[in-house]
Amino acid sequence: MPTVNELYLDAIQGQLLAQSSWYDLHNMDRRRSVSRRLANQFLKMQKPLGATCFLEVGAHEAAFSLAARQRYPNASIYAFEANPHVYKKYCTQFAPESGLTIRYENIAVGNNDGMIDFLLAEEINGLEEPFESSRNSILPRVGTGHRYQRAAVPITRLATFAARESLHKETFCLWIDAEGSSRQVLEGAQPLLPRVASMLIEVELEPIWEGQWTVGPLILWCREQGFIPVLRDFARPRQYNCLFVNLAFYPRVENSIWHYIQDTITERLQYIKES
Repeated sequence: MPTVNELYLDAIQGQLLAQSSWYDLHNMDRRRSVSRRLANQFLKMQKPLGATCFLEVGAHEAAFSLAARQRYPNASIYAFEANPHVYKKYCTQFAPESGLTIRYENIAVGNNDGMIDFLLAEEINGLEEPFESSRNSILPRVGTGHRYQRAAVPITRLATFAARESLHKETFCLWIDAEGSSRQVLEGAQPLLPRVASMLIEVELEPIWEGQWTVGPLILWCREQGFIPVLRDFARPRQYNCLFVNLAFYPRVENSIWHYIQDTITERLQYIKES
């Protein structure tokens, strides 16, 4: 007999997968447009949620932070990028003289504080990989055919960082694209989670990195913390972005989510009619 957790996962994952009928997913361009639509909805939701502090983990060029700054000029925004090569490439655009007031930090985010080896892939599946790639992580990839260099970088728990920055009264929004280390990020943020209104997290259906949470364990852990997944995209066959909302905040955005669904389905039906 299935357990309660298994029944919950089947129901939630079935509901999320059914969202594929809302979109035209026939090619990569259309799947990317769904991801952009979801990201825009996530940003839009932060106003009724009352988010005052945006934390982007695995920022790369910090596109989410830049979009958040444009929409929310008075918010506190922090972007964390562990890869020193990526950080060096983009850090100058966030210098104080830029006027962006976005803190772009060369820090890994996890469930401990100190230093950690960030793994820079020289090869993935036997193919050369640039050090500036967004596919690098603090975790090694599953399987063989991968070769790494190591770079020592600072690592922090989000709870530690928030305490150090005196973010005691903020309502948080989390964007997590941590290349397999979502578990470490979430565990390190656990003391903050009652004040986290929503999270957009890249999840995997199958393990890509050693020791990672796949989507099932991640959803169950988030449920224990009071979060439910409400929307997803269809970015890749084994990965997608999933939008979680804190149940304590959900009444503030129920109407917004309903309008998102209605508009998306209406647009899809119109596209089918015109095809």
